[in-house]
Amino acid sequence: MHRFLKNRAEVGNTTNRARFLYNGIILTLAALIIRTVGVSFNVYITTVIGEAGTGIYQLVMSVYSPALTLATAGVSLSSSRLVAEELGKRRGGRYISVFFRCLCCSLAVSIPVSALLFFIAPAVSAKWIGDGRACELLRILCIGLPFISLSSCISGFFTAIRRASKSAFLQLCEQFFRIFVTYTIIAKTKAIGGECLVAVIGGGVISDVFSFVLASLFCKNTVKKMKKQRSKDRSSLTARVLGITLPVSFSSFLRSSLVALEHILIPKGLKKSGADYASAMASYGTLTGMAMPIIFFPASFLYSFSSLTVPELAEANEKKDYNGIRASIKNILYSFLVFSVGAAGMIACFHSELSSSIYNNPSVGKFLLVLAPLIPFMYLDTAVDSMLKGIGEQIYTMRVNVIDALSSVIAVVILVPKMGIMGYVVVILISELINFSFSLHRLKKVTRVKLDIFKKTPKLIFCIIGAVSVSKLIGVLGLSLELETVLMIVFSILFYVIFLTIFGLIPIPHEYLRGVIKPILTKYNLKKDKEINNESDRYNSSDAAKNLRAAVKNRA
Repeated sequence: MHRFLKNRAEVGNTTNRARFLYNGIILTLAALIIRTVGVSFNVYITTVIGEAGTGIYQLVMSVYSPALTLATAGVSLSSSRLVAEELGKRRGGRYISVFFRCLCCSLAVSIPVSALLFFIAPAVSAKWIGDGRACELLRILCIGLPFISLSSCISGFFTAIRRASKSAFLQLCEQFFRIFVTYTIIAKTKAIGGECLVAVIGGGVISDVFSFVLASLFCKNTVKKMKKQRSKDRSSLTARVLGITLPVSFSSFLRSSLVALEHILIPKGLKKSGADYASAMASYGTLTGMAMPIIFFPASFLYSFSSLTVPELAEANEKKDYNGIRASIKNILYSFLVFSVGAAGMIACFHSELSSSIYNNPSVGKFLLVLAPLIPFMYLDTAVDSMLKGIGEQIYTMRVNVIDALSSVIAVVILVPKMGIMGYVVVILISELINFSFSLHRLKKVTRVKLDIFKKTPKLIFCIIGAVSVSKLIGVLGLSLELETVLMIVFSILFYVIFLTIFGLIPIPHEYLRGVIKPILTKYNLKKDKEINNESDRYNSSDAAKNLRAAVKNRA
């Protein structure tokens, strides 16, 4: 009997690991395609609307961001976390009821926010942004806000029930539909410069509506197949949903508003430093619209797994599996550390090649070189925030983010007029270090996890320097700049993995792949074996668990 229990536990652990890896791989592949296509399309957009137009677009999105955050942040997290917690209760969970309450909450929040932004758009565009075109753009964005909120809630539901393939498919469809619609509008209207901003914003809104319709159809079919659960737990589901949605939405809105204020103050500070309006908007657009997408592009490999940690840790926390939580934290942080150090090294060493081959703009490379050392802090901070939300520390996370945003606003007011655009780079540096330090300290305090992984950072830096140095030899072959850049990055990745393996910093690749593929195959073999599935369902019930414990006790 003890052997049987051990085998059952091994099967459960294998299935859970397979589920996490499978969903993470699906979301990562989708995110990689979306980011790759998005960066390419972003190059086209920035070329069409120009650097000044890019700056206006970034300012409009900065003002729109607080409204978007207020309408989506709380409902997305509550849908993902509470549904996962209900699933962790096995047959006692009421995940369908939780999900429907989250949908109602998203409508109750997003519609008033959209209406408010619509009416204050003229005042915001005139007094804050200083450009009359922003009013029309903001009002167009208001149309899609409720649809984005509902889609975000549905996405959180799919994440909680581990249906990554559906979420990934929806993201891909939305991205390609957005590109198709935007390109078609620009081609039909033959707009140039700032006139293309309406096409870009309008194409995004149309794709948001399309994404919601498609997500609703997927969600309807999924909910029909899931059995509604009854529970003896009579706690108010609405109170639990509001208990997460309202604090997170309000704190996220406050932080996003401070970030919007920060971005509005940047062009004003640049003008005080001596730049005219066009130059200020061009510098701002180059940094935020060109350099930052490259900085965050490698994160598409990681952020999918980061989003999955919320339901995984929430379910483990509901089961009080604290050892499992600590083990997951160590593995996730070390994976992010290895990847982020490699990404930082490659972007720093190939900054000139990347800026010239992608944008043909040398000034982008200057920002890439300065921001590259911050990449590990940026990526790790995202992972730490997700893990804190998974274990119920979302209020602390939001509090830190608000403090971070407030300090950034103060720093922008002081540094940008004196240092120009490089003053804002210093602000980003201060912001990331403050946010990461506070979040990591909280994670260590709450989970009591001991993190010795950061001691390996010097070895990781040595490995990426060696890999990039060897790959630089490709530059003597006399190839085209684009092909040369791609080959150098590919070989850098290859040699980085080789050096990491030699120094024992990662498992041997073929053994690691075998460890990834085997549990995934085991998962699907279990699905095909009806006898095992029936037995698994039978032993998931609470009555069967009591009988099993009694049998073990009598046997002993």
